[in-house]
Amino acid sequence: TDATVLDPAQHLLFPGSFDPLHHGHEQMARHAEQMTGRRVVFVMDDTHPDKGTLAVDELLRRAEQFRWRWPVMLTHDEPLFIDKADARPGFGFLIGADVVLGILNPKYYGGEIGLKYTLGKIEKCRMKFYVVGRAVDGKFQTLDDLPIQGMHRDLFVPVSGRWDVASRNLR
Repeated sequence: TDATVLDPAQHLLFPGSFDPLHHGHEQMARHAEQMTGRRVVFVMDDTHPDKGTLAVDELLRRAEQFRWRWPVMLTHDEPLFIDKADARPGFGFLIGADVVLGILNPKYYGGEIGLKYTLGKIEKCRMKFYVVGRAVDGKFQTLDDLPIQGMHRDLFVPVSGRWDVASRNLR
């Protein structure tokens, strides 16, 4: 997908590693499209904040799964959501409740002050997170179960539905 033709009013971005892409991802995307009226574009970045950098051939192998099914955009060196917000302000991102916990983890921002600064910057970029419930540590959690401070609550939009499939269990 050509990033220059993406429009925040028409597209919702779904970031992930998609190793492999599975029916749970696709059901989440279809549901989010119906809910928002926006076309979902899957996004794979070559850099993960915990797992390091993927080789180009591995990124291309994973992208091949989307052929004839979904639009996919490959990005470079955008491991954190603040990086994604800077690159594509105004976009909504489809994520799982487990990802919200990562977004709210101060370790990625140098501590609590860095986290507050980053959340404020994400708000200024007009980013929204569409959050699907996920199993976290063996317990299904929705947006309402997560420790989000009131001032940042409007960054997150609940998405109904439950698709308990994890790529790691399919590998």
